[in-house]
Amino acid sequence: MRSSYSYASYERSVAKIATQSTGGRRGLILSLEEIRGFYRRSSTTIPSWIDAGRKHYRFELWNGRFLKLNRFENRIRPHELAKYLVRYTPKHAYMSVLSWLFPERVGGRRKANNALPLDGTFLLDLDVKTERFHHHTLTRDGVCEGCLRLAKFNTLRACDVIEENYQDYAIIFSGRKGFHVLIPFDAEDWTHYRVRDPLSTQAAGRYRYAWYLKRRGVWFDFRTSVDPLRVHSVPGSLNGDTGLIVKPIGQRRDLQERSITQILDHANPARFIHPPEYAQVMVTLRSAPG
Repeated sequence: MRSSYSYASYERSVAKIATQSTGGRRGLILSLEEIRGFYRRSSTTIPSWIDAGRKHYRFELWNGRFLKLNRFENRIRPHELAKYLVRYTPKHAYMSVLSWLFPERVGGRRKANNALPLDGTFLLDLDVKTERFHHHTLTRDGVCEGCLRLAKFNTLRACDVIEENYQDYAIIFSGRKGFHVLIPFDAEDWTHYRVRDPLSTQAAGRYRYAWYLKRRGVWFDFRTSVDPLRVHSVPGSLNGDTGLIVKPIGQRRDLQERSITQILDHANPARFIHPPEYAQVMVTLRSAPG
């Protein structure tokens, strides 16, 4: 998508999607104004140990297209990201696991080294499929509390192993199926540095740590963790499939002390969408697509 992309045409296309049946796959869970109101009154909550200005950002828009924000600015910091969230009201907001010396150059895998990859974040995706272990029933928010309980148990187990090597990490509720764990990651802790191919250094380091976790019995999406070009949802953004906040939880103790009901309550965007005088009004979320 070029930087000259017409914002007015995007508004028209999203308005058309909003008139579709709520049973359609692309139907809006919240209205455009509700989403924009959320981003105006809230803020992203990227962990302080992440160098936000070195990340590559992209939005999945409601018309199915993707928008690379670093085409507009090479360094995007949280306050600048907030501006784009209000303007484009994306379905999903993503950021790279890697930090980059030149985030604006990030493209395909073959040219990734031109952007000079740096160390970044190790992503542990615990949104694994759990339907086969229980009766899968969705709530009106489009989430399965049974899946979340299983994912919570798995995440607590993963944190036990993570804490053997890392003290700084962040557990994030994905807004739908489970949890992500973000870990500050130095690939050279797990492999040697390859001067001519720094991307392969990142891939090798991630593979070795992921394999270590797997051998220790941690259950996660292995392919996601080993891919240095992966992206993850921006903490504090909205999950467009459910309308819930991609909510930071903290660390192991914080997750252990919260029930699934509390996690879902804290992920409800209502208090940010409505003005303070209407704080008691709850957002009515339409059923998410199956």
